Amino acid sequence: MTEPLNDQEAHQPILTKLRWLKMFIPYVRFLVTGAVLIVGLGMAQRVGWISSGGGSTPVSGGGVEQTYTCSMCPQIRQPMPGRCPICGMELVVATRSGGDTDELAVHIDPVGRRLANIKTSKVRKISVKRKIRTIGALAYNEGELATIAAYVEGRVERLFADYTGVFVQKGDTMALLYSPELYAAQVEFVQSKLALDRSSPSTMSRVLDSQRALYFGARQKLIELGMTVQQVQQLEQSGEAQSRMHVFAPIGGTVMEKLAVEGQYIKTGDPIYRMADLSTVWLMLELFPKDAAYIRYGQRVEAEVDSLPGLSFSGRVEFIDPVVNPKTRTVGIRVVISNDQG
Repeated sequence: MTEPLNDQEAHQPILTKLRWLKMFIPYVRFLVTGAVLIVGLGMAQRVGWISSGGGSTPVSGGGVEQTYTCSMCPQIRQPMPGRCPICGMELVVATRSGGDTDELAVHIDPVGRRLANIKTSKVRKISVKRKIRTIGALAYNEGELATIAAYVEGRVERLFADYTGVFVQKGDTMALLYSPELYAAQVEFVQSKLALDRSSPSTMSRVLDSQRALYFGARQKLIELGMTVQQVQQLEQSGEAQSRMHVFAPIGGTVMEKLAVEGQYIKTGDPIYRMADLSTVWLMLELFPKDAAYIRYGQRVEAEVDSLPGLSFSGRVEFIDPVVNPKTRTVGIRVVISNDQG
């Protein structure tokens, strides 16, 4: 007869099965997890969350084709990811879903922006100030220069402004000129005036018109020879021709050059004085092209003179030389400065 089994021997097959089941549980978990992942990837590709690994063009969730470009060579545009054929860098997405960027836009994710230390700011319109320090030289204002010249041949009897640097006002007497030609023209004018005054109403109109023409012609000749309207009126009132004529200053200013001396014979057109109005002066600057690029017409300039420490003079840019000096490689700048205090 067979002996009955005890409890431990009776449960031995069940324990052996449980032991084998515990050994296969991790493998079962792995298989289940892999299946879940595969199913999840398939669903994601179906809804468009991720692109498939095939050769088709990647599309975004909105169905817009993505374009890849190079951050260093933006002219590279291709529909597939990869590397730049020029520099070899990894291509990045150039367009985002919705198409709200231009065709040359490059999209950089937040992590890339932080690594590249890229910061953005709103565009604002503000005034840009830049201080340029240079040296210059003062010169006469060429627009305020004047020359007193002889209108007729003659002899300089006297020079009232007999040295350079003297200040004169407009209309001041500058010289006394003796001229036989001017004397003859005055006599002609006086005679024509007398002939016109002596004509009676009974004189033929043709003769009267001829006398008027001679009178106005002689009067205009005196003005062309340098006499002022006031001098001609005085001659008309006195009726006496003068062989000497005073020369007056056409502008007020400083005598810069005295080009004649007393007793000198001069010809028509010979200069006697050269004058300048120093109420404004020119400041001539030489700037390098990189500095001259910031200069504009009408800009304000502050100038300091070595001989007057502590004083500052203000002026405005009046002219910018359009040509660079080929020798010094500089650009000429002209500034007009007020010089009311002399």
